[in-house]
Parts: sequence; C-alpha cells; structure tokens
Amino acid sequence: MDSFTKDIINKPNVVVGKFQKKRNKSGQVKVKKEDYYIYQYKLFSKLPVLFYKVAGGVGCKIYEYLIWKEKLNGRDFITLPNDFFLRTWGIRRQRINDACKLLEAHDLIVVRRQKGFSNYVKLNVEFENEK
Repeated sequence: MDSFTKDIINKPNVVVGKFQKKRNKSGQVKVKKEDYYIYQYKLFSKLPVLFYKVAGGVGCKIYEYLIWKEKLNGRDFITLPNDFFLRTWGIRRQRINDACKLLEAHDLIVVRRQKGFSNYVKLNVEFENEK
C-alpha cells in the first residue's frame, strides 16, 4: 500500500513553474530594475505636498482627483463633483470651495466661476514624471 504523504515528504519545497526567475551561469537570479515596482512609485512627490501645505487634506484630495481625471481625459477644465467627494472621502462642498480659493490664491489651479453653476477647475502647474 502506497502512502499519499510520500510525495509531500520527499519533494523539496521549491517553486517550479513559469514564475520561477531565470538564473545566469553563476547561479544568481537575473533581476531587472522593472521588477522593483516600489522604486517607480513616488510616494512623496513635490506637488501633493504643496497642495497639502496650502489647503490641507482637502487640497491633497483635489490634487488626486485632478490628476486622475487628467490621465483619463487630458488637461481640461472639469468640475469637482460634490457627491463623489462626499461618498469617497467625506468632504463637503463648502470645504471644497474653501480649498479651491486657497489653491487659486497660490496659483496652483485655475478656477472658472459662473453664477448658478459648478466651478470648473484646471491644474495650473506642471509635474515632472507622474504620468
């Protein structure tokens, strides 16, 4: 009678398959710089910190939203939807408007205001390598 555990005990604990890294002649693993994704992600770049210093946490969330929309649609005037900010981050429209006034005073964003309509906002600063 064969034991069903003999294969578990006798096999070494080594991962074999398509995800195994290729090794060079000396036996070391070839690692590319692209494999380290953490080096490509900029945790503290200058612009979010600048937005945070000017308008606090609301300014940082406005920056995140503007960058997200810019990557989708390009740099254009867009509205800051109150329901999205309220559902996602719990930020009310008064705080958004206060932060927009502060950011506009420091020339970080451009705001088009019309009576009875939402404000249209556009980034006024260039970023180096955040795309």
